[in-house]
Amino acid sequence: VPNAVAATGGGGIRLLANSDNTFVNVGNVSLVNNAGNAIEVQRDSATTVIRSGNGQGITRAASGAAIAIDEGAPKFTYDGSITNARAPGSTDPSYLLSVEAVLASGEITLLSPPGNPFTDTGDGIFIADLAAGAKVKVVGANIASSGANGILVGRSAGEVEFRRMNITGASTAGVALLQSEAGLDAKFQQLSINLVSPTATGFLAATTTGA
Repeated sequence: VPNAVAATGGGGIRLLANSDNTFVNVGNVSLVNNAGNAIEVQRDSATTVIRSGNGQGITRAASGAAIAIDEGAPKFTYDGSITNARAPGSTDPSYLLSVEAVLASGEITLLSPPGNPFTDTGDGIFIADLAAGAKVKVVGANIASSGANGILVGRSAGEVEFRRMNITGASTAGVALLQSEAGLDAKFQQLSINLVSPTATGFLAATTTGA
């Protein structure tokens, strides 16, 4: 899509159950306070690239997630800006990125613009049940989580990579790797964790069977 895709409220962008021979390329995106998830990918196997370009990117104070990916084996890339927060007065989770049950050939990549990292004051990054061979990569984020964790990876055997991450908020852990399977490959580069909560652990790996 060479022009602009803009949505304020409503459902944002949804990609549902596309096959692996489907290619989606969307540019100049402005998604503002979409209901639920700004970008939702469910049971999908398409190759998708979404760029904010000359648009506003994703700006939201709402429950759900800026980007939510559930099941399937998508090749998904988001290249652009994200500002994510909880809805005012709400205790419902609000994630910068939520990934669940992605299959072995799935690859999820989020790239922030140079000098303009993603900003999250919601519940950070949540990844669960990532299959062996699946990959998630996030580059550039300032996470001041108002929830339990800045980054949570649970019950996963795939590969996760985080670069240029600055975590300054969380009540349980800045990074938590929990109940993950043998073979989990967690990579960090330029990771900074500085938490003020007296109950928080900076980096937590627990009941993880991988080396």
